[in-house]
Amino acid sequence: MRAEQHHRSLEAEVREILADALAREPVTIVDLLSTEEGADIEFEPERFGLSARTPDL
Repeated sequence: MRAEQHHRSLEAEVREILADALAREPVTIVDLLSTEEGADIEFEPERFGLSARTPDL
């Protein structure tokens, strides 16, 4: 429907959507956690081979 509304082929519309997404600033973990949807994010550092640590202040 969106491609039709913009008078483009489906492929051209998908390319435009991807180009728009890539042109935006990258989303950070802070961005994700500051949204309502971010409340459901579980950070699992072990799953990615990382370790969580408390910074020395």
